[in-house]
Amino acid sequence: MLDEKNRTTVANRALAEMLGYEPEEMRGRSIFEFMDPADVEEAQRSLGLRREGVGNQHEVPLRAKDGHNVSTLMATSSLHDRKGEHVGTLAMVTDTTAQKAASVEHANLAAIVQSSAEAIIGMSTDGVIQSWNEASSRLYGYTAKEALGQHAPSLLARNPSKREQVVARAAGGDDQQQIESQDLSKDGRIIDVSMTVSAIRDSEGLVIGVSRIARDIGWSKRMERELQYVAEHDWLTGLYNRRRLIAELDRCLAYAARYKRSGAVLALDVDNFKFVNDSEGQSAGDRTLKSVAAVLDTRTRDTDIVARLGGDEFAIVLPEATEQEALEVASDVRSLLSQRPTGPIKLSVGISLFTPEQKITADDALVAAGVAQYETKEHGGDQARVFSGRAGGRLTWVERIRAALAEDRFLLYRQPIVDLRTGLVAYHELLIRMLSEDGEIIAPGDFLPTAERFGLIGEIDRWVTEHALRLAIDGERVTINLAGPSIGDERILSLVHGAIADGLDPAAVLFEITETAAVSNFENAERFARTLNDIGCNLALDDFGTGFGSFTYLKYVNARYLKIDLEFVRHLVSDDTDQKVVKSIVDIAHSLDKKTIAEGVEDAATLTALKHAGVDFGQGFYLGGPKRLWHPPRSSNAWGKTSLPQLS
Repeated sequence: MLDEKNRTTVANRALAEMLGYEPEEMRGRSIFEFMDPADVEEAQRSLGLRREGVGNQHEVPLRAKDGHNVSTLMATSSLHDRKGEHVGTLAMVTDTTAQKAASVEHANLAAIVQSSAEAIIGMSTDGVIQSWNEASSRLYGYTAKEALGQHAPSLLARNPSKREQVVARAAGGDDQQQIESQDLSKDGRIIDVSMTVSAIRDSEGLVIGVSRIARDIGWSKRMERELQYVAEHDWLTGLYNRRRLIAELDRCLAYAARYKRSGAVLALDVDNFKFVNDSEGQSAGDRTLKSVAAVLDTRTRDTDIVARLGGDEFAIVLPEATEQEALEVASDVRSLLSQRPTGPIKLSVGISLFTPEQKITADDALVAAGVAQYETKEHGGDQARVFSGRAGGRLTWVERIRAALAEDRFLLYRQPIVDLRTGLVAYHELLIRMLSEDGEIIAPGDFLPTAERFGLIGEIDRWVTEHALRLAIDGERVTINLAGPSIGDERILSLVHGAIADGLDPAAVLFEITETAAVSNFENAERFARTLNDIGCNLALDDFGTGFGSFTYLKYVNARYLKIDLEFVRHLVSDDTDQKVVKSIVDIAHSLDKKTIAEGVEDAATLTALKHAGVDFGQGFYLGGPKRLWHPPRSSNAWGKTSLPQLS
């Protein structure tokens, strides 16, 4: 209670405790002493209105004894004596600090929800939309007016019944569910979303609604699907690649064994393909391969499996096919290609059969078909043969490679990789040759395809790695080429760890894997790159730029170097497109803190063009050709079986 001069005559204990006083401390003091000066004028105006009989209440902060402000709602009424004269004021003061804080918090939360980049939808426990933020409108295309009151699962979900189950679980008390699903927009588009569905509870813990927070993950899903496609398909023809073929053939063999079925595998090779490539150019070769792929795809059933193994080699898996049916497919494919309007294509076809009684792997079946196909080549090609079970033809190359491995009949050559800025040699790339039984040097093109086809490439890569690491321990900086099957080989990583224990500087070793090998072994490549980085070695993506979506892989396969494919360097001086491609690769690489290497530097003009484009390193005969290394007989050591090669 206040007197006519607004001095406190009565302050009850509730008010005193609200402000931190004893009641007697407040008596006799003006009400304005308990306010900030800025609030006094409004309080005086309000009290003046009460004196005139105008009833009202207003918010006014009162200052507590310790100096902090207390938010209050003050309702005042005028006091009169018996004559009707004003003698004071009665003030009813309510502490609104908690309510005000709650109101501010609610407003802040509402602002956060509205400004969120994620679609936040509030629903009743039966899925009816009760709140809808701006991001929801951007994602789904509905305005808040259109969405409010609608049944969320039915309106948005591509599969409403499944979404209703999610909402029901949240309404039943599941505090949080994280799912990925597909929703529908107002215009019918399918939207990939990552969604968190949670129960909304009141102060007593009872579920009163469901919140749904959705985030558009369309880009990452598209990228995931694209990478999955690229990892399993041949970039040129769109057919399955070797990796996917092996997986499908394994499943087919397991099915055949379980359900007593037979089938066939066809290995197909284009006759004289190298001549086409060399005489008419790579574009003509690519057109030839696409024509073969189109015919194979047309002639086979939906249940058949068609793949390009690499180069001019293809394969077909015919589930539940007999020998006669396999021969008919081979005959039809050869006939269609031989009648091609733009020129005949001839194929050598090898066929292997599998039965429920056989316990073979996918590799076994492919090797058998490959042997039959090579036998076909030995007899002039342009025909089909069924594997007879006898070793012959190209299989002798397998024995020769195995013998060369057993007898240590391989050689290493080294070719410099030069820093184009300083002219100094940064690394030496190691190149392998094989010695024949009578001492002749065999080029890698004559034995490496067979080694890769018949599963011997891993042993060769380990042989090269072991020798290269010993060179690196002795002071060389070396690069090691790995074939696709060797990517992630634990035995190679074990050799590196052992060499480090013997004093190897891991930064002196650069492993090269081709971009296409990285794509076909994507998970292994990503893991291998991460392991090499942890160890301290470097990784280069060879033939960079030839595959689909090259720059995408850089996000996942952390290579320190990009080796620009020879195809972009060969005509760099005269081809404007090649110049732009090389420049774009360099710019992207440098922005990602990576270095570029160009192979195929055959003359001064190409070297000048590469420097102008900003390429970091070069390799080619103009900068230095391959030179032979010599290695003595085997000797035992802590982590390998072969002694260190020495320079001749």
